[in-house]
Amino acid sequence: RVSQSMDKALDNIALGGDPPLPGASAKYYVAIQVVNRTNRSQLEVEGIVRRALSAKLLSNSANAVAPRNESNQQATNIVNGRKLKGYVLSASVEPFSYAGGNLTVVLKVSMSTYPDRSLKAEFSPKLTQKDTPKEDAAAERVLVKMAAENAADSFSKVVASL
Repeated sequence: RVSQSMDKALDNIALGGDPPLPGASAKYYVAIQVVNRTNRSQLEVEGIVRRALSAKLLSNSANAVAPRNESNQQATNIVNGRKLKGYVLSASVEPFSYAGGNLTVVLKVSMSTYPDRSLKAEFSPKLTQKDTPKEDAAAERVLVKMAAENAADSFSKVVASL
């Protein structure tokens, strides 16, 4: 029981903790799901993507971010109760590519309504760092973070057009 509590606390720290409740000016409620297709740990990759997406989204008061383990019923209650438009960003971090002396990171993101999951858009930020011929964990983290921030920008552009 203590071990479970410690594991949950460590996960919460790695993933950035629960986001704040939607503010008065919130229009959009965004859930984040992360699929890790790299050789890095799920917790590490999900933490980088979730923290970067959340921070970028929450920098705009029109956005609110759903907690990681929220149920569909909880999401429905918040979306309907606060008259928000709900979306889920499903982000897949693709295997890192080291080719031609460069590191390339791709984040494939699908944007769907939330909680009913009707696909609205897809975008795939792709970033390359030159002169990176061998595995560089720090560069991978930086590029994944930047790709997640680019995905948040893409979300903002798409949602404004809907």
